[in-house]
Amino acid sequence: MKILVELLGGTIGSHKDGRGTVVLGRDMTDILPEGTDAVVRSPMTYSSENATAETYREALKAITKDMEEICPEGVLILHGTDTMAFFAQLAHRVLGVAVPVQIAGSVLPPDDPDSDYLKQITDGIRFLEEGKSGVVCEGRSIPLDRVTSADISGRYGEHPDTFENFSGMDILEKRRRRFLSDEPLPKLLVIPAAPGAVIPGSGFDRVLIDCYHSGTAPVSLVPYIRRWTAEGIKVFLAPIPSGGNIYESLRELIGAGAIPLQSMPFEGAWAEAILC
Repeated sequence: MKILVELLGGTIGSHKDGRGTVVLGRDMTDILPEGTDAVVRSPMTYSSENATAETYREALKAITKDMEEICPEGVLILHGTDTMAFFAQLAHRVLGVAVPVQIAGSVLPPDDPDSDYLKQITDGIRFLEEGKSGVVCEGRSIPLDRVTSADISGRYGEHPDTFENFSGMDILEKRRRRFLSDEPLPKLLVIPAAPGAVIPGSGFDRVLIDCYHSGTAPVSLVPYIRRWTAEGIKVFLAPIPSGGNIYESLRELIGAGAIPLQSMPFEGAWAEAILC
């Protein structure tokens, strides 16, 4: 199987310096399993905790170009773990499903004797051979559109609801092309699911409100939502479960103009807010 391996940095593309600090930089050609039919590219490297939507756009533009040039049967992307779920949700929407895509990282750098990098890479290649797209985690392939951010131990979650994109193929392709162009990306304000969040007055043109597990957020946001929507700023709410109770507060938020994004994790809603 011809595999395109894209190294984007993160712990799996790092090493320990003389002080024991994990720093970017690692030759990946010597850590692939022997006999792997792979083309290795590293268009850019970054620490995932410092990534932005612009960072992801440059990475996905390079990967798209490499895929068109190499025509692989599968793509293995090596990425940092901190924001991998956000990258994966965006990659799901941008790279499409023409070939399987696996995204893998490691908790420890390859030069640490306890590193899990080799198992992550080996599992990723195995999943590609099985035709699966997903994020590699402890012997599992979590679908790209269901993956949620890792916990303190580096284990990713899987959103229980299945996201069904009802947009037509022409709309999806238009969004994809716009994202991969040089058109400015939206400035997204994210309001965390935390009591008493401070709301800035300006400097953004999209808003994503992180909901609590019940699928709602404070009604104190209602006057802000009304003002933002009147100014043409789109406001999104997520995650919102597809079943269960509908709370009065949620109805007020939607009534004020907020757009609910059901059946997808917060990370998926973040990708939707960037792309729509």
